[in-house]
Amino acid sequence: ARSIYVANHDVLSVNIDIRLQRNKQTILKHVLTADDERIDFCMCNPPFYESAAAYQKENARKVRNLAANARKRQPQTEGDGKEPKNARASSSIGSNNFGGGPSELWYPGGEVAFIAKMMEESSCLAIDMPSKCLWFSSLVSRRDNLPKLIEILESNVVRRNKKVKDVRIIQMGQGGLKTSQILFWSFHDVEEQRAWFRE
Repeated sequence: ARSIYVANHDVLSVNIDIRLQRNKQTILKHVLTADDERIDFCMCNPPFYESAAAYQKENARKVRNLAANARKRQPQTEGDGKEPKNARASSSIGSNNFGGGPSELWYPGGEVAFIAKMMEESSCLAIDMPSKCLWFSSLVSRRDNLPKLIEILESNVVRRNKKVKDVRIIQMGQGGLKTSQILFWSFHDVEEQRAWFRE
């Protein structure tokens, strides 16, 4: 569906190249390959859940909360003592809130494991093709996962390949509430980043 949408929009088709990762064991490998290709920014929305069971449990919890909040906003009964006509409909609100295929929703070890693998692959890429990508980034849905991921970025797991030179975090939120973060990392320092855009 996304491929058809992009193909039918001239501006997008010129600027966006859709690629299929056929190897389920890798994230960046075999997708970023062309020697003359330069990518300013790599963005990821990772699978959040560790398993199908974890996904189903969280989805059920959110559906219950949405239904409970909907009931609070409605009168308890109709004039004839019956439940509101839309009460049952409200109980199913958000049942497809976490839509997507299995590979989009869960990954062994959850988002920390997925992003950690992406970090390791990005560091290998930075050695093999240092001019390939300037910034890597990923959404981090759970705040308590952020320190773990920063520690991984600064650990020997990544440094044995290529040292990260710049790490940044952008807080995201809605209605004044901080709900998630975007973690950015680059193997280029500030001067190298400036030079990148001058080339």
